[in-house]
Amino acid sequence: MQNGGLPEAGDAVLTLPPDQLADPATYAAAITLSGGGAPGTDLSATYARRDLAARGFERQRAAAAASDFARCETSTPRPYASSDRT
Repeated sequence: MQNGGLPEAGDAVLTLPPDQLADPATYAAAITLSGGGAPGTDLSATYARRDLAARGFERQRAAAAASDFARCETSTPRPYASSDRT
């Protein structure tokens, strides 16, 4: 995945809300940057991806603060579980 100049190195797993983690295709659609992340492309997808990740992180943080670790576990992204991984 191209990062559009974002400071990412290597693989990144974003902690998105559970509805965005339903399946690998939904997760991929949520994290894909417009124009493949090429510099100079529309940044709205970048901001949307950031906001989704912040919402997912806040959900996990609140669950951990309430000692609701089962809810933390169910909102952990598992993109590595897809069948297309080699």
